[in-house]
Amino acid sequence: MLANLNLPRWTVWGLVIPVLFLNLWLLQIISQQLQPIPNILLVAGLLAFLLNFPISYLEKRGVSRVWSVLLVLIIAVTAFLILGFGVAPLGYQQLIEFGDRLPALIDQGQRQLQEIHIDTPLAGLSFDAANLITEVTNKVTQSLESLPSQIVDFIFGVFDSTLNLLITIVLTILLIFNGSTLWNVLFKLFPKPWNIKLPSLIQQSFQNYFAGQATLAMIEGAALIALFLVFQIPFGLLFGIVIGIASFIPFGGTVTVSLILPILAIQNIWLAVKLLVIVVLVGQINETIVAPRLMGQMTGVNPAVIFISLLCGAKLGGVLGILLAVPLTSLLKRFAEPWIEVASKFS
Repeated sequence: MLANLNLPRWTVWGLVIPVLFLNLWLLQIISQQLQPIPNILLVAGLLAFLLNFPISYLEKRGVSRVWSVLLVLIIAVTAFLILGFGVAPLGYQQLIEFGDRLPALIDQGQRQLQEIHIDTPLAGLSFDAANLITEVTNKVTQSLESLPSQIVDFIFGVFDSTLNLLITIVLTILLIFNGSTLWNVLFKLFPKPWNIKLPSLIQQSFQNYFAGQATLAMIEGAALIALFLVFQIPFGLLFGIVIGIASFIPFGGTVTVSLILPILAIQNIWLAVKLLVIVVLVGQINETIVAPRLMGQMTGVNPAVIFISLLCGAKLGGVLGILLAVPLTSLLKRFAEPWIEVASKFS
């Protein structure tokens, strides 16, 4: 309709963008009022989407749909039970030990900071370094002391509602068996040719990101746990699990390591150096050897745009928003590329 009015391009975009943002704002308000139903639908759809990759692989090898689904579900449940009852208790035990030792480490770090004497040309000015150090360390102490409890609360908060978990599992299974029909109906709502192009764009964006990131995070987590245990890094299992999980999110592993290093440096500077060397080596191997073979051009999105999208995702959707931010940004980029190419030809 706007095209028939022969309006300037900037006028068209000036009308479309505000309407788009208004619709997104209304959608967010409705989503907040209907919680936790939207989150359940998103998680179930995401799980069904990810589980459909190995199911499709088995179908291409001649296995029937029913047996492919059953086999993938059995493997997924088995892996969950092994992690939940094998690795998780050990990691939780180390988390409790880490929380018990954290106050002593903080006190030790506070004493070390207070022993530092400032001897500079500005030393004659009125500057109370002791009070400044005490204030900073008190704030750091409060944050770090609450860190284990916050992590535990977060872990148990994910599974806080048994009913929501059961609904998510049932809905995931239903989407695995009958999701294709639902997706076909939804995609038919889009005009041509996007009702045909959009499914492939979604599959490329989400499959490349989640499959690649999950594989890289598991490889990095397993390698770090093994090396931490070999080199006798304190709480090696805990640190390896946390860094591996955080690596699923862009920049997450780097942020986690930057939080762990000062804690180890307080206890022993060489432990921190050893951990840093191990993390850098594993990260470089992952990025230079494993990642190109697995993922290629995963998203094609500028790192600065990825960082901004993560901030927006965290603001709008919390943890789920962080997980969906990068693939959605990649999808928007792929979706907008044809219009950008057309606009560049006429400019």
